[in-house]
Amino acid sequence: SASPSATRFCGAEPDFPTNLRLKVHVPTSPLEMADLRTPSSMTLTWDPPGEDGGIAVTSYQIYRDAGDASGVYTLAYAGDANSVTLSSLTNGRTYRFYAVAVNNVGAGSRSSVFAAEMRCAPRQITAAPYQVVGSPWAITIAWPETADNCGRAVSEYRIYRDGSLVYPLSNAFEMQPMLVGALSTDQLTVRLASEQDGNVWIMVVPDDDDPHTPWPSTSAPQAKLLQGAIGRSTCQEKRTLLSANASTELLLFGCGMQGEHWYSLFAYVEGVGSTDEDGQLVGPLRFKVPRPSNGFSVAPAINNVTVTKDAVTVTFTPSGSAGFGTAMIVAETDYLLLRVANVKAFMNAVGDASCKWNGFVYSVGNTVQLTSCRLQGNGEYRVFVYVEDVHGRDDGTLSEPLVLRVPPSNNFTGVYPFPRLAATPT
Repeated sequence: SASPSATRFCGAEPDFPTNLRLKVHVPTSPLEMADLRTPSSMTLTWDPPGEDGGIAVTSYQIYRDAGDASGVYTLAYAGDANSVTLSSLTNGRTYRFYAVAVNNVGAGSRSSVFAAEMRCAPRQITAAPYQVVGSPWAITIAWPETADNCGRAVSEYRIYRDGSLVYPLSNAFEMQPMLVGALSTDQLTVRLASEQDGNVWIMVVPDDDDPHTPWPSTSAPQAKLLQGAIGRSTCQEKRTLLSANASTELLLFGCGMQGEHWYSLFAYVEGVGSTDEDGQLVGPLRFKVPRPSNGFSVAPAINNVTVTKDAVTVTFTPSGSAGFGTAMIVAETDYLLLRVANVKAFMNAVGDASCKWNGFVYSVGNTVQLTSCRLQGNGEYRVFVYVEDVHGRDDGTLSEPLVLRVPPSNNFTGVYPFPRLAATPT
């Protein structure tokens, strides 16, 4: 008789799925709920295992207890998706789950246990808010109770106007953000004050000044992520600490703005320790950058073909008829905090004097060769070029810091990084 056949797979069971967690929704507006739990269900998600045993994962299994910490788990889901909504759960209980990945060899080990309380955010109120009394300066509103409090007494209500939280706020601006001092293509100064101790986020975004398009907009979560911000990190404020009732001036630089173009500034402040975007967002504060005394009609560029450890060639064309320019190289670790005045003073510049250029610039193409730079092979640096008119009032244009990668080559190493006699000649 014929021998029975069997299929054997060369491999092993997969590792356990990772990061078992509640699945949340990323809101696009403050009025959308992030939590997907309902009064009787929750949605879980997870990531694939780090190792599949050499054979692709074909399905997943989710086990749960009865919300009683008994240690007894039953299969709640088996399928090929990496998320599942589990229903018929009891509000107020804490459920425990673990996940298993399966391939053609078999089921792998179980993940660590994830615990989640069966609770949910209150459902929406039964009708829209309505005006009780009002005047040209103030309004009093009221609203009905929520349709479902999810088994917990409502602790507070929040009031939004045009999608922005207006009450209650963990912090607000006592002095609205304003621009003060000199404004240039590279930097601006913001003056503000907060009502309470707190943290502030500030960013600058492009503004096309087109009357037919909406003004720039953002939300508190987007402002905290600095989404759409221009410039280096020095042109942003992220979780900067403010003291209550103290007028504060913050210098933003490395912005890389264009002269005679419009931009908008957004500032968001919240209380110390707040994690719920319950602060005040201000903006857009729109402003136009003045025309610089000189700029670039052709942006600076490095001739990468001729880069060596000793020499770098940079080309550019100014937009003005004539003026003065500066060029220098700094190490990757030293460039971030440099401003126009620092570049003109060659702060943190590497190399000898011939690697630091300051001279007359022409309205046609300019080629600047920096020599005796003593760069490290395979090292990374930044090149700055600055141009202004002949008056030298720091009102010109600072280029973006150009990335300079030095080709690898041999070099001297050891205690003395240069040739040295081992003994006195006789």
